[in-house]
Amino acid sequence: MKKDPKSPCVLKLDSDVMDTVTIASGDYYDIEFFDCNKDELELTVNQTRECKEWRNCAYLTFPITFNYEQNCIPVVLKTITWHLHGPQNSAVELQSSTGLRYCLPEDECNSNLLLNVSHDNPGITVGQFCPSGTIEKIQIRESKIAVTASVTSLNDQNLATELFLTYSFTQDISEHYIFTVAPKMDNPTVLATPAWPSGMKPSSNVSWIINMEPQLKSNLKFRNVSQPKCKEVHTNIAVQTIRSQAMVYSTKKDKNINDILVPESFYLNMTNCKSPTGSFRAMMEITLQNSSNKLLGIILSIVGILLMIITAVVIWIVLRKKKRNKAPPVSVYNPNEHAFLPGLHGIPKTQEEEDPHTYVYIDDTLVYCHLLKDDAENEQCKEPSTDESPRLSGPPLPDRPVSKGESLVTKGNVLVDGELYGYIQGQSTTSGSPKSPIKTSQEGAYETRLCV
Repeated sequence: MKKDPKSPCVLKLDSDVMDTVTIASGDYYDIEFFDCNKDELELTVNQTRECKEWRNCAYLTFPITFNYEQNCIPVVLKTITWHLHGPQNSAVELQSSTGLRYCLPEDECNSNLLLNVSHDNPGITVGQFCPSGTIEKIQIRESKIAVTASVTSLNDQNLATELFLTYSFTQDISEHYIFTVAPKMDNPTVLATPAWPSGMKPSSNVSWIINMEPQLKSNLKFRNVSQPKCKEVHTNIAVQTIRSQAMVYSTKKDKNINDILVPESFYLNMTNCKSPTGSFRAMMEITLQNSSNKLLGIILSIVGILLMIITAVVIWIVLRKKKRNKAPPVSVYNPNEHAFLPGLHGIPKTQEEEDPHTYVYIDDTLVYCHLLKDDAENEQCKEPSTDESPRLSGPPLPDRPVSKGESLVTKGNVLVDGELYGYIQGQSTTSGSPKSPIKTSQEGAYETRLCV
């Protein structure tokens, strides 16, 4: 197409001179240029992307690109329009890796590229957008939309090769338009209702999903709001947090629209009435701030948890100590010959340590010395040890008549074999055994010794 019809440039298609040439994809044409500069011709491309069956396009993402060979057609690619047609009752989802931002009439795009998103039906516009922004996703409840990319500068040559947008078809959504936005700290984020500066369609609604970092809060400011007069249901503006599902703001409660400070990620929803008198439009601005109060709350929560843990440990130690002190005494069997109580301190003393009496060792020669026949050996029995009791002397025992068939020697031997000698604590005691007379070599007396 010639930019200026009065230009001396001559454009021919199959030997026919034309100011505008329309060609279809898949066909071959003979196009001739005479006395034409590159800047005097513009190329406009229309491309249709269609998916009729869900099985062919469900959960699939398609890039929006155009293969353009500038050497084949020596003209400037000015505009490309993609017509995206999905299955019936579907929605179109647009995503950008670099993000998008609103391009308002009073603003200018820093890029040489301008995007216009609209319904495929003429007259219904969603909005104009520039690359490199905070809008991550645009969802439109319409199965047929048009995306037009325009070059704002003749020096731009990247429109045909740049991959800046992808699209997919999804199931029907609840709102007519849904924008997913991730604001940044460095610059305020500007939002506008669809078709700005025109108003929204009657009975239509739009939602913005504002995602923020946990340590941030946002200041939502309404810069320009125009509300129509409605006969039945009034327009609605509502702000609701995502995590806590708390209603922060609603025009049903407050007639005047005020600025809002939202502490977390939130939804911003606007609904137009059915038969408005006038247009419903709004422009908002979001500015992020550091949430110092939330940080202080986190610190206080951590300190409170630590105090609770310390208190619980102290209580546990005190209860354990009391329980140990109040333990009832229980007799415990000890195989080491001692039964002691658990509450007693120290190791119980042995029986030898507790018994005040001292037992003296008795030599066997002192006990059985009367049985020794050798005089030399009997000398040991003459002087008892210091621990022995004194000798007991008394009248001689009367002679018992010898029974028939029994000799005195035999009687003496029997008596000698039955004698018991003992000594306990330095005193002599007499058992129930009969006494045995023993005649010593020095005197003719009998001495009685008992051993227990």
